Amino acid sequence: MRILFNLLVPGSFLITGTVLFLNTPFLSNITPFQIDSGASILILLTALLAWRFDRSRIIYLLQTLLYTDIVTRTLVGPLRSTLLPIIIVILLINLSLIALLKERGIHSVRGIFVTALPLIQVALLFFWFKTARNLTLPNIETAVLNLPPPLSELPELILLLIIVALLTQSIRFLRYPNPLEGGLLWVIIALTAALFFPAGVQTTLLLSAAILTLLISFIEMSHTLAYKDELTGLPGRRALMERFSKLGSRYTIAMVDIDFFKKFNDTHGHDVGDQVLKMVATRLAKCNGGGRAFRYGGEEFCIVFPGKNADDCLGPLEEVRSRIADQPFSIRKLARPLKKPKKTAKKIAKSNNVHVTISIGIAEKTARYSQPDAVLKQSDLALYRAKSAGRNRVCSENRGAKIRTGTQT
Repeated sequence: MRILFNLLVPGSFLITGTVLFLNTPFLSNITPFQIDSGASILILLTALLAWRFDRSRIIYLLQTLLYTDIVTRTLVGPLRSTLLPIIIVILLINLSLIALLKERGIHSVRGIFVTALPLIQVALLFFWFKTARNLTLPNIETAVLNLPPPLSELPELILLLIIVALLTQSIRFLRYPNPLEGGLLWVIIALTAALFFPAGVQTTLLLSAAILTLLISFIEMSHTLAYKDELTGLPGRRALMERFSKLGSRYTIAMVDIDFFKKFNDTHGHDVGDQVLKMVATRLAKCNGGGRAFRYGGEEFCIVFPGKNADDCLGPLEEVRSRIADQPFSIRKLARPLKKPKKTAKKIAKSNNVHVTISIGIAEKTARYSQPDAVLKQSDLALYRAKSAGRNRVCSENRGAKIRTGTQT
C-alpha cells in the first residue's frame, strides 16, 4: 500500500486534475502572468530544496524544463516547425538520462557536470543551428506538429522516446519505490500530455503541475528520509520520539533485541546481518494488539502500544517472538548457481538455515513512571532481565514489582 501511495500521490491527482481543468471554461479566468509567476515561484522553491539536499538530478530536470519552455516560447514560423521536434527529442532523451543517472550530489565533479549539462546542450544547439542554417529535415518538417494531434500522428521517434522515458522511470521506481521517483514518473506523464496542447498558457500550466508534483514529492521524500529507517523500512528513532509526544494516559512500550546479533554478524557477515534485521522488522511490523514497531538503533527495536497495559501486550509479543524463533531463517548467498542442484538441494538448504531469536522487555505507564522516556527505560531494564534469564523470551515489569516471563522454545 505504501508503494502504491508513493506512485499515485500527489501526481495522479495534480496531473489528472490539471488536464481536466484545461478543458473547462475556467481556464480563461487565469492570465498568462499569473501562471508564469506561479511557475517561477515553484521552480525557485524546488531548486532551493534540491540545492539544500544536494540533489543534482532535480537541478538537471528543472533546468531542462525551464530551457525547453523558454525555447519553445521564442520559436515562431518556419523556425518553430524545424526546431520544435528536435527540442522535444532532446527533452525526452534528457528525461531518460535523469532516470538512469545515479545521484552524486551537486558539489562533486560529476554533480557539477550533470547540473551544467542542460546549459551545455542549449549552447551546442544554438551553435549547431547558427552553423547549419540551410539544414533540411524533411521527415520531421512534414510531420504534423500543429498540436494537438492524436497520438498516432506524432513522429515515430518522439513516440518511441516517450515510451522509453516512461519505461526507464518506471523501472527506477520499482527499484527505488520512494515518493521522489514516483513524482518524476508523473512529470514525464505531464510533459507527454503537454504535447497535445499548443504552446502557451496550457503547456505552462501543465509544466507548473509537473513542478508542483515534484515539489510535493520532494518534501514527502525528505520526510521519509528523516523519519524512516532506510534498511528495514520501519519508522526510525526520530519518528519514535515524535510518537512519544502524542501518547495518551495509558500505553505500554516494548523493547526488542536480537539475541547474539554481534556474534551472528561476525560469523556470517554484515550482509547477512542486514537480512536478519529486515526479517525481524517485517515480523515486528505485523505484531497484533495495536502495536507499532520502530527501529530504535542497531539490533534494537521498539514497539509502542497506545491505550494498552502490559497484560494486554504479553500475548501479541509472545506470538511474534515464537513466530521468529520457530521459523528457520535461510541465508541467501551472494552468488547462486544458475541451476538448482537436484541431489544436494536438501543438504544445501539445511546447511543455510539458521535460527534467529529475540528477547523482549515491556513496561507500562504508571504513576511512578509517567513519562515515555521513563517507561522506555523500564522496558529496557525488563529486556536486560529477559536476556539474563536465558534470552528468547518476553519479560514484563508491571508497576516496577511483578515480573512475568514468557516460555522459552
